[in-house]
Amino acid sequence: MFPFKDFNRMQSRAVPVILNSDGNVVVSAPTASGKTVLAEAAMVKELGKADKGKVLFIAPLRALTNEKESEWKHVLGSLGFKVYVVTGERELSPFEAKSADVIITTPEKWDSATRKYRQERYSFVKDVALVIIDEVHLLDSDSRGGALEAVISRMKRISSFMKQPLRIVALSATMPNIGDVAKWVGASEENTLTFDNSYRPVELDTSVIPYSPKDNEFLNKYIRLYKAYDLIKDELAAGHQALIFVSTRQDTYQATEKLCEIMRKNSAPYFLIPPEMRRLQEIKSRVSNPSLKKCISCGTAFHHAGLPSEDKTAVENAFREGCIKILVSTSTLAWGVNLPARVVVIRDTEMYDPIAGTKDISPIDLLQMLGRAGRPGYDTRGKGLVIVPYSRLGAYRDLLKSGKSIESVLKYNLAEHLNAEIAVGMVKNVIEAADWLKTTFLYVRSKTDPVTYGITDIDRMISTKIDYLVRNGFVNEDDGVLSATPLGVMTSDFYLRLETSLLFKECARRERLSTDEVLDIISRAAEFSDVATRPGESGSVKSLAGMDLGPGGIAKVRAILNGYINRDVPDELKSDAWAIKQNASRLLSAFARFCEEYSSPVLSRKVKMVSVQIDKGVTEEAVSLASVPGVGDRSLDILFKGGIGSLRDAAEKKPEDLIRMGIRGSLAIDIVETARKLPGISVDFSGISRNFAQGNRESELSLINSGGAGTIGVSVKAEGMTICEEKMYIGAGDNKKVPVRLPAGDGPVHIKVSVDYTDAMLPVDEWKTTLGAATDKAPNKTVDMEGVVNMRQNTYYVIAGEACVEYTGKTEDLYEGNAIVLIKPDSTVVVHGDSGVKPRNYMGQARISQFSFNPANNVRIVAENGEEKLSISFRQVALINTPFEDGNAKFSENGPGDKSKPKESVKSPASKRAGPAIKPELSGIDVDIEKALRALRTSLSKEMNSPPYTIFNDRTIYDLIAKKPKNKEELLGIYGIGQSRVDKFGDAILSALDPEKVP
Repeated sequence: MFPFKDFNRMQSRAVPVILNSDGNVVVSAPTASGKTVLAEAAMVKELGKADKGKVLFIAPLRALTNEKESEWKHVLGSLGFKVYVVTGERELSPFEAKSADVIITTPEKWDSATRKYRQERYSFVKDVALVIIDEVHLLDSDSRGGALEAVISRMKRISSFMKQPLRIVALSATMPNIGDVAKWVGASEENTLTFDNSYRPVELDTSVIPYSPKDNEFLNKYIRLYKAYDLIKDELAAGHQALIFVSTRQDTYQATEKLCEIMRKNSAPYFLIPPEMRRLQEIKSRVSNPSLKKCISCGTAFHHAGLPSEDKTAVENAFREGCIKILVSTSTLAWGVNLPARVVVIRDTEMYDPIAGTKDISPIDLLQMLGRAGRPGYDTRGKGLVIVPYSRLGAYRDLLKSGKSIESVLKYNLAEHLNAEIAVGMVKNVIEAADWLKTTFLYVRSKTDPVTYGITDIDRMISTKIDYLVRNGFVNEDDGVLSATPLGVMTSDFYLRLETSLLFKECARRERLSTDEVLDIISRAAEFSDVATRPGESGSVKSLAGMDLGPGGIAKVRAILNGYINRDVPDELKSDAWAIKQNASRLLSAFARFCEEYSSPVLSRKVKMVSVQIDKGVTEEAVSLASVPGVGDRSLDILFKGGIGSLRDAAEKKPEDLIRMGIRGSLAIDIVETARKLPGISVDFSGISRNFAQGNRESELSLINSGGAGTIGVSVKAEGMTICEEKMYIGAGDNKKVPVRLPAGDGPVHIKVSVDYTDAMLPVDEWKTTLGAATDKAPNKTVDMEGVVNMRQNTYYVIAGEACVEYTGKTEDLYEGNAIVLIKPDSTVVVHGDSGVKPRNYMGQARISQFSFNPANNVRIVAENGEEKLSISFRQVALINTPFEDGNAKFSENGPGDKSKPKESVKSPASKRAGPAIKPELSGIDVDIEKALRALRTSLSKEMNSPPYTIFNDRTIYDLIAKKPKNKEELLGIYGIGQSRVDKFGDAILSALDPEKVP
């Protein structure tokens, strides 16, 4: 178990205490004194028992758990014990935890598991007999301490309820009030062991180095860096190494590049000997980070959590070998991989966290960093230096001299943890709540230092928190009995801040949510309240967020999430992006559950789709494709380049088509089979009469499924009021009738039909139409096209149908789908699309400059305002509203210029999310034209470095073949071809359609 013959002085005193009793133990010892051996001794004792229980090792950082994983899996695995590791990067598997002998995790993961301990799947929580807390002094940490304190208090209460013994072994750095920790865990005086700095294997000299700061923080960083180099250069000349801690990932490579420049100017590479130089050249050829390649040859390197694992391993090994003389790192290296150096310099005493923002380094972190000074077995002495402004000199000297007491941070989120205890069922009334509080470290510290904590009346404090929870709907109180509401349970299960839960509850009650709205809600979660936009990030933040949301973290979070969807996170935001994405993923899962509880599965599925968009970097239409098991980033790239932008597109293909693109055979079959199973719904309104006798409004519409079988949700609204809502199963090729009863009255009725695909990750499809009115007045009449531009006073025109709307001017915007165009009396235009006003209302006074229709009966409108232009091309007109002499508006269903009898029915035009293009039977010249169009699409795709489907899709190809437009005007009547595409590709498309030019 131990790779050495003898214990050191500290271990020799502590190990017997652990092995010779079953009581709780607290050990306070200096960094690098060998406390891990004590944890291992406790494990050996428990695992050696005939009635052994599970061992739980709680480490507050992922880096610590990762370090233990490989080591203990090897050692304990060889003895027949199973080790299971679960951290923030992995989901806890109850199956794995049940079968494990040793569980290594973080406080947050175990807190989440213990909240479900009454469930059978989580019964392993009750099987834990030994809890080892590594770095228990992190109770003092703002970000981790509350969870650590809450989970240990809960484990103690579970043990008490179950009447099962629980042993706690807590290991800490040297702290002045370790006795308080002993009281909290219940360690006796003889089992509380304290070791001072004389027990360090290498003596440590610490100093605080003051400097005079300037007004510019960027300049101050370089002042401190030059001072750091002056402090370490003699050590480097003597053949030693230095570790420099800085605030951010960006600081690591900027500082390293500057140090490399300083060393070259001072001919400092003479610190390296020829074998080290050759070794560094080998490492340089293997690392992928460009900045690392640039610096490593002069013996300097940087290290942070965002580096590729191969690069981190290469740097760590080179530092251990002594080839790298200066290593610049963020604070994570202090807690993770053990890389001691002769001299440690803390350049920055303000540290940046992507979630918590910039704040003073915690005393715990600072002492841990300094503890990296001095290499056991190599150095007899280590040197730790802290660079601070003169104004902070005294405070830091006191800290290094006396250390810092461990404090409780539970008071800052006490209501959240109390809510969790009520949700778990551990607290059922005010008395039990007070009893719970007495098991916390907060209670111990409030008794030791009542002035600082200011807690004089426990019952009153508890009552205040419970009142808050009841008032805001987290808890019910019935005759003194407390129980969690669904809101309280979800808050506990998803580990949410109370403010976030209230936000989610309010937003989950909305009728519908767009992707932008979901991103906005997540960005406003309290979990992101401390995120800040740093200097140099504002340009990227504003660009990616799609709007100026002002200073602060909301815009930055929104920008990063947008960046993930677009697969375009700028370099300056990448250092924070991973942590924000991980938190957003958890919050999206929670919000989806809130939508199920307070709204509908439709809204919940929308939120889940946004989560997939962020995770996979895809559009809404591609979510279903990205959700097919086995489809990863590489497969998506191949499919996008091959013109398959959604699962519906894949329904048109054969598996061999995908295989030729580069998709492996079995996955190609899965994709095509899954795509063909999707329902493809269209709506037929012909069963609804256009002219009702007053009061006779019972009718029906038809749902036609051209795809596979499945369950769908159907919602029909008339004038914004739901008149039918039904969930049904529809078979492949089936036709379902939906009875509807329209509201009474004789006016026009606007109808919207929504279909939600409950079994698939597909957007909700919508169809809209407007029914006419019963009237004895003049017959319908079509729009006078020549007179539209010269509007009559007080006249409004409305045109509805399938359209392409393009805006060019301050920016560019494109919308394709159902649209309603309102032309006002002053010739200005407003466009409404499926999801509100589209495109964005950039033009306040856009007046019509052109209004025309072509022989294919397609309407085109152009409105302009200076350099700005709005082009609207209707490919299929559903209705036109035109004025009459008596001022009454009438409706024509026939389209411009059509004087024929009214149509029996008008089908709402398919939206841009309609079902897949159905390939027609082609023959003769049409086959050659199809090949020519596909070849053109591939060529333009390569030329513009864009996926083929962004040029035009298969539906456009088939529409071109069917209609064979002869000029650019007729091209505007083709599906997917708007003015922008006509300008860019019009000549090339027409050439491909020319029979004389088709090969």
